[in-house]
Amino acid sequence: MSRSTFFWMIMGSYQVMLLAVVWTIAWWLKPWLARRVRRIAALVVWLALNALLVSALMRIGPVGFKGGSIALVGVLYAALAALLGWAAYGVLTALRVSAYRAGMAVRALMPGLLGLWLAWGWWGAYMPTVVRYEVAIDKPMPQPLRVLLVSDLHLGLWIGKGQLAKLQRIVEAEQPDMVVIAGDVMDDLPDVYRAENMGAALAQIRAPLGVYATLGNHDNYQAVQAEIVADLNAAGVTTLRDEAQLIDGRFWLIGRRDDTEGDRLPLRQLISAEMEGSGLPLLVIDHQPTQADANLRTAADIQLSGHTHNGQLWPGTWLVGLFQQYNYGHYTVNGRHLIVSSGYGLWGVPLRIGTRAEAVMVTITGRD
Repeated sequence: MSRSTFFWMIMGSYQVMLLAVVWTIAWWLKPWLARRVRRIAALVVWLALNALLVSALMRIGPVGFKGGSIALVGVLYAALAALLGWAAYGVLTALRVSAYRAGMAVRALMPGLLGLWLAWGWWGAYMPTVVRYEVAIDKPMPQPLRVLLVSDLHLGLWIGKGQLAKLQRIVEAEQPDMVVIAGDVMDDLPDVYRAENMGAALAQIRAPLGVYATLGNHDNYQAVQAEIVADLNAAGVTTLRDEAQLIDGRFWLIGRRDDTEGDRLPLRQLISAEMEGSGLPLLVIDHQPTQADANLRTAADIQLSGHTHNGQLWPGTWLVGLFQQYNYGHYTVNGRHLIVSSGYGLWGVPLRIGTRAEAVMVTITGRD
């Protein structure tokens, strides 16, 4: 399916759902407003939501492209609330409840459902949890290595100092040896990060062996990678872009450029003879899990990734597996380990429905 076909399918679906929503709004207002006023209200809603979508496509307004995401998600869940409301109306009338009483019950149900979903989405987005994995590798390790993985911070309009403070508290509670940020640190540009002085909050996140990051596709959209690297370095975060470091003499860490960068090197070329011959564990940070099969045919033991958000919002949580072979969780690939996080931040809309913001605590053990 071409991008243009997919785009017009989305736009057509949006209009169908929007018409269903505005028609339901006009019906919902029937007990209190005259027909003419109801029609005007429905028209205003239709125009406003289409204007929001058009302004988003033209990058107009304070939320820019995010406005389109807000419109699409709002209409989707409003249409779903309307559909369930009408189904409930049919059930009630079939049970011989009067049309008036059934209608008033449904009028309470529809906004209640929508409000419940939005509250659930806010909770999933802004109340992060800690997910834990224990991974055993076939290399000598005198002591376990505890790595806290976070991905997809998307620092910007929706994710800021408050969420970084929560992450700091998670790090203090978990006491990892190292923190890894697996790409999409910024939400396209570092402008809001700088304006809100988020660097001071990021600098509070510390671990004994350091804080390391690689960049993701959203850090690469407008050729400001060097600026983002400088911002991260200023906050005490070591950024690895097709680079490797020996950490504490205990293991190697390789951070890859994002898969959207056509000039990034294959992982095999980043693993030197010294690294392969050392017998030490080799960890890879690669924002997207798209190259996991190839990466884990090398000497790498573990790949840490994000990018997928695990769909972020239902029904995306059901559909993401159609587009991503490895969309969420702990996988064994070619006898090695891949961990894909659903992400600590979010994109587009400040909601997570069917997923939850997370930090991932990975405990790695080896042979004695």
